[in-house]
Amino acid sequence: QILPGLDPCQPDDAFEENDNACQAAPVQVGVYAGLRVGDGDRDFYSYTMEANRRTTFAVDFDHSQGDIDLFLYDASTGTCLNHSLIDASETVNDFEEISVEWTGAAPLDVMLEVLQFTQNGGCNAYDLTVARGFIGSISDIVCPGGPNSLNVTAGGIAYGSRSVAANDVTLRAANLPMQSFGF
Repeated sequence: QILPGLDPCQPDDAFEENDNACQAAPVQVGVYAGLRVGDGDRDFYSYTMEANRRTTFAVDFDHSQGDIDLFLYDASTGTCLNHSLIDASETVNDFEEISVEWTGAAPLDVMLEVLQFTQNGGCNAYDLTVARGFIGSISDIVCPGGPNSLNVTAGGIAYGSRSVAANDVTLRAANLPMQSFGF
């Protein structure tokens, strides 16, 4: 008698069944914790990048439990099985990140693939972060703000150098009530 093997990634995470490109789970800006991927169990996510914005996709995980890599595809052309690779992050660290500045005039549909590269028969947990920022900004929005006292969503942005030695950072707040300050 032949018995099927047990899936080491049980129970499934909240986005299953997103094991192939045709079943990519839609995500928005935010942090998604407690996700799981294992050998032969790739995870796919869909996202629409805003025009003239930077989008960052990152995963945090324990590399000793298996190496996870990221691949970002242009999902605006072709079928769900045939997309062009935009970028990849394939390190041996506990963190993978892809950051893309989309300068197009219209939004761009993309697909993110999370792959456990290590073929050790195991499963690894990860947290996925999707962040949005402005081109040229040194910061990203991870949690969109809520409405302020005028029922308007305020926002903040940082411009300048990513180098501490340059001492060149400007913070700016937008959509605040008149004669108020950001905090």
